[in-house]
Amino acid sequence: MKSKMYCALALKIIHYSIPRMVDATNSTPVTLDCVYNYDPGDVKLVVRWFHNDSPEPIYQWIPEPDIRYVGELIRPYFDMEYKVSGDRYSKYRALRLSHKLPVSLSGNFSCVISSIANQDTRQGQMVVFVPPQKFEFQLIELSADQLALDCTVDGVHPKPLITFSEQISSNHSFRHHFPVVNVTVSYRPDVSLYRASFRHPVRSVLSVGTIYECRLELPGTNYVRKKRIKIIFPT
Repeated sequence: MKSKMYCALALKIIHYSIPRMVDATNSTPVTLDCVYNYDPGDVKLVVRWFHNDSPEPIYQWIPEPDIRYVGELIRPYFDMEYKVSGDRYSKYRALRLSHKLPVSLSGNFSCVISSIANQDTRQGQMVVFVPPQKFEFQLIELSADQLALDCTVDGVHPKPLITFSEQISSNHSFRHHFPVVNVTVSYRPDVSLYRASFRHPVRSVLSVGTIYECRLELPGTNYVRKKRIKIIFPT
């Protein structure tokens, strides 16, 4: 009589998914997931999620006896009904976060899958950003012989990076410059939003075809916006 041989699967995370950036004004659900191999015979499987350096998990699931804990940080946004599958050892492994997320959820997320015999972990950064409520770039008159370019970004998170450039038209060619500007940044802790602005003086005589640009970037995301002013008529 032939004996049966079983090959135990080592507990191992084979894929993980943590969104790199999330728009705080968008109510589309966000899912953080860790896919793992496991041996059903491996006892005391535990799934835990951590945020930043906190030693306490924001989420914990023990498949046997199917007990879940949801921390205060994600509790208002956590979807208790969400399952990745019907498998008893993986159905509640993921975090499904609904509604508009706060910027306080930005940071490092770690999933830790453990049993008595093994443990594996993966981590990734997620940035919850707020697009600007206001982004303006305009040419203003300071005096009869003095003009300035004024760029303002307001109601945004994280701390924005704004830069200034100019393509000056001269003799049917362009010269591209990146003048240094003094950017003023302020923070409103009650709403966790930033405001940034600069004012750059320019000569009162402007060349036709010259293009001025204010560029906005949100660090940690691919969010980039630009405002441009093109001189059409000579001054």
